[in-house]
Amino acid sequence: MRFALKTRKISKLIILVSSLSLVTLVIFWSFVGAVWTRADFQALDLFYKKAVDLGYTPKSSPLIVYLTLTDESYQYFGQHIISRADLAAMNEVLGKCGPEAVAYDMIFVRPSGSSADQRFAESIKTLGRVYLPIAFELSEQPRMFQQGTGTAYERLQKDFLKQPVEEGTPHPQYAVRALKPLDILSEISHNSGHINAPPDPDGVQRHHLMLVRVNSAYLPTLSLSMFLDYIDLSLDDVIVHWGNDIRIPAANSRYLEEDVVIPIDEHGRTFIPFPQVWGKDFLNMSAHHFVEYAKDVNLRGNLTDFFEG
Repeated sequence: MRFALKTRKISKLIILVSSLSLVTLVIFWSFVGAVWTRADFQALDLFYKKAVDLGYTPKSSPLIVYLTLTDESYQYFGQHIISRADLAAMNEVLGKCGPEAVAYDMIFVRPSGSSADQRFAESIKTLGRVYLPIAFELSEQPRMFQQGTGTAYERLQKDFLKQPVEEGTPHPQYAVRALKPLDILSEISHNSGHINAPPDPDGVQRHHLMLVRVNSAYLPTLSLSMFLDYIDLSLDDVIVHWGNDIRIPAANSRYLEEDVVIPIDEHGRTFIPFPQVWGKDFLNMSAHHFVEYAKDVNLRGNLTDFFEG
């Protein structure tokens, strides 16, 4: 009997403490406006840094290399904005190096002069598979996409938007309007993807938005778009289980030995598995060094070794 009484008292105490704790957490979350605090994010960063140091994170792929525009590059060209003519000259050399695919992490929204834009467009053709990205104004609530006119909008609707198999309850980010490349460039882009990467509440980018809803279809992030092309699949072949994962079935591709599974939250975001800190994650070459190598016939072979494939 005493044991039963003590058990009841302990149970009441546990229920009381749990209820007070829950109320305290709800009040706290309502006050800060988010479940995660800055301290939580910092703890996550600390654990992930430790995982990087111990070698538990994904390894960098030798198939991915960066051609970067650094502060030194701008000083080298003597410009705050690299001209389309200079970019075209680099493309013409890069095309001879035999890259498998090339993606720009910039959007060429405005014209810079008909001759420079035309030369730049012609240089892009020499690269083979080129990916030119799109960015969106996003909404968490369902919104209709503001469709414009021109080649860029036509290709977005006809060629780039896809419909994966969906499971669960979707809560995607909705595209309201687009920031897209010039029509003269969009018509020769092999494929596209979005480059929206909303930061976490503390301003740090740890998550990537894998899909954006555009009316009734989806545009994947640029990296996912490139990967799907690389394994000869479409987003139509992919299964999206909202709040769980994106699954790329091996049965649909002759290049995969097992399913590729990307964990996502209910909005389609995934934690970015950084292989290393910036600058040590992938092989990279700055634009001014690229130009210097290109000028020297004896060094052009180094460029091919670096960028081929």
